[in-house]
Amino acid sequence: MRYLNTAYVRSHRARVGLQRGALLVSSPDGCQRVPLEAVDAVVLLGAGQITTQALEACVRRGVRVSALRRGGGVRFVVGQPTGGNVHLRMAQYRAVTEPAVSLGLSKSIVAAKLQNSRKVIGRWARDEKEASVAVSLAARSESLRSRVSTLEELLTADQVRGVEGDGARVFFFGMREALSRSELRFAGRNRRPPRDPVNALLGFCYGLLVTEVIGAAETVGLDYTGLVRGDRP
Repeated sequence: MRYLNTAYVRSHRARVGLQRGALLVSSPDGCQRVPLEAVDAVVLLGAGQITTQALEACVRRGVRVSALRRGGGVRFVVGQPTGGNVHLRMAQYRAVTEPAVSLGLSKSIVAAKLQNSRKVIGRWARDEKEASVAVSLAARSESLRSRVSTLEELLTADQVRGVEGDGARVFFFGMREALSRSELRFAGRNRRPPRDPVNALLGFCYGLLVTEVIGAAETVGLDYTGLVRGDRP
């Protein structure tokens, strides 16, 4: 099995060009040649640049190119034309506009998010050396499990969003406890701009995740429509 290979261009003064069928990354620190067949995606950080020739070669080979701002926000994502067909997208739009279908999908998405959050906090609890903190983290993990079980009974999208938001609050409180004795202190979630290293890292990782989600959606032919939180202008 081949796993996705992503080339991260970290220098803000880097320039990605094309040379003999490979990407040539030039920066003040030197040059590096990256064979196109060795990568599935390229991520430019900050002010990194890419030539149109390199961009065209990436698109032809199905290599997705993403650019992130210094704070982790997505500047742009370039890839192959969207796959799928109009019938698939029409079915997606119907799922979004039909309340019963949209509600069911929203419940599944939020349940998956809460389950993942529960597992992460549970892992922190098992690794925690301080007994009182471990007990508190385990309790938070269990509270997320109980929230998952309530989703099936909810009747409106607002109720689902309420459970999602409450679950996020529990998760970030757990993160604060897990980092309470670390040099990387975390008081709570903040953004635009992030005001501490942990939030900066979270924003950056979310930016990377967005590029992966966009690429996955385009590959199978789906559009960007909201379910849990609705469409935003």
